[in-house]
Amino acid sequence: MLDVAIIDDDIESIKAIKNILSSIEIVGFVEEYQSFETFFEAADGDNHYDVILLDIQFDKRQENGIDYAKKLFTVYPHLRIVFISGFVREYVSEVFIPRINLAGFVEKPVDRSILERTLEKIQNDNDTRQREIIKVNSNGRTVIMPLRDITYIESNGHYINIHMSGSELRQFNSLNDIAKKLPVYFKRCHRSFIVNMNCIKEIGNNSIIIDDIDNTQIPVSRVLYNGLRKDFFEYMGDI
Repeated sequence: MLDVAIIDDDIESIKAIKNILSSIEIVGFVEEYQSFETFFEAADGDNHYDVILLDIQFDKRQENGIDYAKKLFTVYPHLRIVFISGFVREYVSEVFIPRINLAGFVEKPVDRSILERTLEKIQNDNDTRQREIIKVNSNGRTVIMPLRDITYIESNGHYINIHMSGSELRQFNSLNDIAKKLPVYFKRCHRSFIVNMNCIKEIGNNSIIIDDIDNTQIPVSRVLYNGLRKDFFEYMGDI
């Protein structure tokens, strides 16, 4: 089941969307907010939603829904965002620049079948991610970890260092061997590094900034740069 929050300053739009959501089986509870500030006040750092349905043209101020989505991502990086707007095409180019965990666009007036398919895809993605684990033998113990928690993997002689946000594990292994066990969103960016594309904050010509507490920077080889950049933007357009 998906718990959903609607953030939209148009009360009639909220009513229409809530009516549609009430008929979709995979939707749990639904809560509504007419401003971004009231949402944050209610959440108070303890998010319990799976999906935010966020209007792009949110209010009359300078910030729009894309700006708010960037802020949401910094606080709740795993929260999925679905933009709801009557002017989707005007904003398509903007949303692929920042990291906002975009899960889809739905145009107003909202079509029930489109919204349902979007939510079903999110539910399926969530189920898949929960099943994606890897066993890591480190320092005489076996650790079961979710793949989504790994930010990047680094080769270090006959060992690999598996990095997570704020911690790491060391294993006797090679990048080539562990790469065979990883899903498609892990990509080789350098002969000594594999990166989780979900954790890329910025791609430069010769380096990647990881979206972790330290904004870690790892190298990108010239040979792999074009392929990695292409794969990254294709992948971010699909999730």
